[in-house]
Amino acid sequence: MTDSARTLTIVCGHCGTLNSAPCMGIFEAQVKFRNAKLIYIFVECLSCGCGNMLSAFKSNYNMRLSDLTYLDNQLNLCSQWPKPHEPDVPEDVPDNVRVVYTEAEQAYMAHIYSAAAERYRKSLQLAMKEKGATKGYLINQIDKLHDEGILPSGMKDIAHAIRIIGNKAAHDEPLSEEDAKKEAKDIREFAALFMTYLFTLPARIKIWQQEALPAQDALVPGATTHSGDTAK
Repeated sequence: MTDSARTLTIVCGHCGTLNSAPCMGIFEAQVKFRNAKLIYIFVECLSCGCGNMLSAFKSNYNMRLSDLTYLDNQLNLCSQWPKPHEPDVPEDVPDNVRVVYTEAEQAYMAHIYSAAAERYRKSLQLAMKEKGATKGYLINQIDKLHDEGILPSGMKDIAHAIRIIGNKAAHDEPLSEEDAKKEAKDIREFAALFMTYLFTLPARIKIWQQEALPAQDALVPGATTHSGDTAK
């Protein structure tokens, strides 16, 4: 079997696309680990055409390179250059929100833009429920948190933008590749801002209050601490 007839499923380190990349070359190194030789595989991304290099061990060290026909099942991958981009999830979001947000990031990096938009919208709805808005449609949940003072007007507008873009991706006619990419980029940016405001910033402020304020109060005799007591 020729090298190009063999494929390996990768997430491209250049463009982030998941694809079954054709093998352009496979070489055995002289480095051994417990009698197994390290091999290097060069593949070409079907999306952007860029090369990726991976290191691996054969699942059966007795196999010859010519025996490697189904690379996904016959290799134990070690590393990849360049490394694929990791999902960029804001810190301190609840676990259920993180799972769906990560799915949105993975779809975005794989250029599956409509799926990404839908999952960003879903992560928004889960965030609403985390803050107590559990009833009604998403539009009602957003307005409820705004009425309760949890969401300022700017964050309410961002939440509605996420809702509208996500709804379009789920229910409207498919967009062109260019338009779908633009809308996915917009909703991704809006979702990052919203999650940062709702979860990341409060968590960081809480840590700062716990760590910085007591030390600061101790340096100022007679100062009122954040707990209301007077520093001695």
